[in-house]
Amino acid sequence: MSEFIEKYFIYYAIGMMAIYVIFWRIIPFVRRARQASRGLLSRIYLNQQANVTPEQYQRLATGAIYSEQQAAYINSLTTGLSSDRVQEILAGWWHLHNAQQAKDKLDYLLHKGFRFYFDKVMEAYDAPSPEQQEQIIIKGFDRVDAKYAEDTQKAYSQLSNLKETWEELVVNDIIKNRTDLDHYRNVGWDCGRLSFVSRLCYDAQYITEAEAWEYINQAHQLAVDHFDSWQDYAKSYVIGRAMWGGTNNANEDVIAIAEYLLREPNSPWVQFSLK
Repeated sequence: MSEFIEKYFIYYAIGMMAIYVIFWRIIPFVRRARQASRGLLSRIYLNQQANVTPEQYQRLATGAIYSEQQAAYINSLTTGLSSDRVQEILAGWWHLHNAQQAKDKLDYLLHKGFRFYFDKVMEAYDAPSPEQQEQIIIKGFDRVDAKYAEDTQKAYSQLSNLKETWEELVVNDIIKNRTDLDHYRNVGWDCGRLSFVSRLCYDAQYITEAEAWEYINQAHQLAVDHFDSWQDYAKSYVIGRAMWGGTNNANEDVIAIAEYLLREPNSPWVQFSLK
């Protein structure tokens, strides 16, 4: 009987967590993304009191997709989101509750991120059998990082999600073949998140203005080092997001936001080149 009760509570806890994720994280995001794709949010959110330089605005643009998803200002260091909303994203989505956690996460995005796993994930993707894929990932991260179990789990997750979303990426003209995937990679996903989360952390007073700009500048430099255009950058961002969340995570709506940013006259992607 005790085993039955223990299993019951485990299933109950899992169910409650699923409900939380669906209703408080996935549904609000999907609603905003779908509104954007239908033109209901099809505008650039500008802070009329912004005093950034053109160079600063260009660098803020690395976080443009994430910014548009949240209906945040796109042209200022502050996002313009309410303090409750900022905390909802940082605490609920990123599990960040203080300055040290914020800096640790931003440093992770800057120095490691999703791109750390890409080459090994692609090697596993090309392997002919699940057993060989498993061995490639297990051996690939053995003693590479102190968080070995976390690294292998993230690599497996990215591999699984890539398999799930391959057709979606092809149908939406993000990639045409395996060569395209090697070309675009998933670096843009790290750049975009680093840029926008830095702004959220600044709004939450977890980092200073100078620290926020330093992270944003480095996010932009990372993008410049890997891409020649915003279009290529956007494709990399979408690939990274697909490898993060798999299907059923509004990938096509994020693609629609990126396409909007590439054509809207008020978009920083239209006003400024990436480099």
